Amino acid sequence: MFRSSLLTASAAVLSLAAAVQAEAVFVSSVTSYTRGDLYTGGGTLLSGYGDASVALGQPSPTVAGGGGYPPSVLTPFNAHYEESALAAFGRTGSVTFQFPKTMSVVSGPMIGIFSNAGFSDYAYPDGLVGTTFTQGEYSYERSAIVEVGADVNNMKSLGRVQIDMPANYYANIGSPYAAVAPANAILANFSKPYVGSAADFTNMTLARVLTQLGGSAGGTWLAIPANLGLSTINYIRFSDPLWIDSQGNTSPTAHSIYYSETTVLKYADLFLNGVVAIPEPAGLSLLVLGGLSLLRRRH
Repeated sequence: MFRSSLLTASAAVLSLAAAVQAEAVFVSSVTSYTRGDLYTGGGTLLSGYGDASVALGQPSPTVAGGGGYPPSVLTPFNAHYEESALAAFGRTGSVTFQFPKTMSVVSGPMIGIFSNAGFSDYAYPDGLVGTTFTQGEYSYERSAIVEVGADVNNMKSLGRVQIDMPANYYANIGSPYAAVAPANAILANFSKPYVGSAADFTNMTLARVLTQLGGSAGGTWLAIPANLGLSTINYIRFSDPLWIDSQGNTSPTAHSIYYSETTVLKYADLFLNGVVAIPEPAGLSLLVLGGLSLLRRRH
């Protein structure tokens, strides 16, 4: 009887702990920003995209219309592209964001990065994953050096990170290019890491993409290695954008398939739509301690 009660109580503690949701803590201010030079696919200088503060907070559910297209919902096939949504910088640029509070470093994926990455639709407008936008046009993905720290003057590098995983806003969206939220909308979870890669989704329909995401809002997720010696973080910095291929080879320039002249090159850049961190779920430590206390009393 005692063993049965003990196992039941232990299971209850673990069940309650699992039910506690980690909060999504988005960057809330820009500490420093250098735009650098941005280029079009044709290799000419690109104007605009000079306000890094547009990437603060959670990504918007609505992708603005334009060029004959109406506003639509953020899905893995329909990424943000607007100046009003993306913090951008070129080869000589960088951006440092601050979170609204200092957070303890936890094991496993802790930081989610949302960008302008999206899937090419091989069955438009029905939604069938081919390549990512970037891979399909340049044969490369975007990457940057990512650093984190509790002190903006003492940042630790997480190395070069390939940033290619699309975002999704509604977990039950029915169309890749829906104009409005679905009936009885279920929000995708921006604090649930997706630990796979964009390659996981090849040849998937939208319905299968949503199943694969499992309720996650997607994004590129990073863990903070214990050997960096960080116990807390409050800042994150992105710099040194480079194109990167599937073998990890990098290049400062790439050629767009939409230009026949191979001498037309686009310098690498990065477009950020939001950055989130998930600290230890609020109350989890108290929950576990309370549960252990209960088990000791039972014993």
